[in-house]
Amino acid sequence: MVMSRKGLSKFVRSINYFLFLGIIIVICDMVVFRHFLDYGYPRHYEEEDVLRYPVPYIEFTGKPDAKDHNEFGFRGKSLEDSNSSDYKIAFWGGSTGYFGDPTIAEVVEKELNEILEIDVFVANYSVVSSNHRQHLHGLIEYLPKYEPDLVIFYGGYNELVQTAYYDPRPGYPYNFFYRAETSPLIKLLVENSALIGEFDKLTAVHSLKSF
Repeated sequence: MVMSRKGLSKFVRSINYFLFLGIIIVICDMVVFRHFLDYGYPRHYEEEDVLRYPVPYIEFTGKPDAKDHNEFGFRGKSLEDSNSSDYKIAFWGGSTGYFGDPTIAEVVEKELNEILEIDVFVANYSVVSSNHRQHLHGLIEYLPKYEPDLVIFYGGYNELVQTAYYDPRPGYPYNFFYRAETSPLIKLLVENSALIGEFDKLTAVHSLKSF
């Protein structure tokens, strides 16, 4: 059956109408509701590569040479800058060790210098959201060359409580299931669509309801 000219014209108008409607919905969803009204998942669910820069084996560190990060991606000076006569300490922690002015590592260095009256050098290996399993891998990756005299682990929350809100598998890095095991298409939709983000929070279809 051949469609009449009038019917074809009506069909084309319908296609144009739904195409225009679809464009309006996408703009409202991804621009107005997502970026201006901030519906969907919060911004920290998108990959924050300055604080959690992907690296092999330990999953992430800070981004090297960004902000006040050293060449390895950690805040402040590295053991590369220490002297052979220094008492060298490697300090590992999560966000509590990373944030602060001064940081806990800087306070430890200052206090030990005054108490012990020797040259103490503390390198801060703290990374936001990291846990001690990652830190153990980090010992192998970063420390053998420098042979530190002491290693301090400062943690607890990321090892015990963080798994209740993000990846529930003990010892897995923060949001590993999302960063490493979620398809690029799902990431694109979740990160940019307010409607899909809000729907997922209500239904937990993709197990992202922890936010």
